[in-house]
Amino acid sequence: MKATWGLTATTSEWAALEDMLETCSDGIAISREASGPATQPEIPAVSTSSEPRTGDAPIFDPFGPDRDCGDFGTWITAQDFYVAAGGPDEDRHRLDRNRDGIACESLPGAP
Repeated sequence: MKATWGLTATTSEWAALEDMLETCSDGIAISREASGPATQPEIPAVSTSSEPRTGDAPIFDPFGPDRDCGDFGTWITAQDFYVAAGGPDEDRHRLDRNRDGIACESLPGAP
C-alpha cells in the first residue's frame, strides 16, 4: 500500500512491515536499498499572530489526517497547528472559515 501510493514509512513502521512479511509464505520481499524507511517529516516551528507560543510542538501532524476545531482544547494549540499546516496561504484543514488568519475563533483564548 505504501509503495502504491508513494507514502513514506517511519523506522518503526518499516520494522513492523518487515516483521509482517516474515510471516508470509508468498515469497514477498522488500529491498532496503530501493526503498528504505523515510525519516519523520520535521514539523516547522510556528508562531502565533497575537498570543505568545506555548513552547510545545503542534499536538497533531499538520500534514496528517484532517482536523477540525473540536480536536483542540484552546485557541493557541489550534492556531499553532493552523500555522504549521500552511496558515492563511494554505488552510488545508479549513480551520479559518472567514479567512482572517485566525483559526478556530470560538475556542478559549482566541483574540
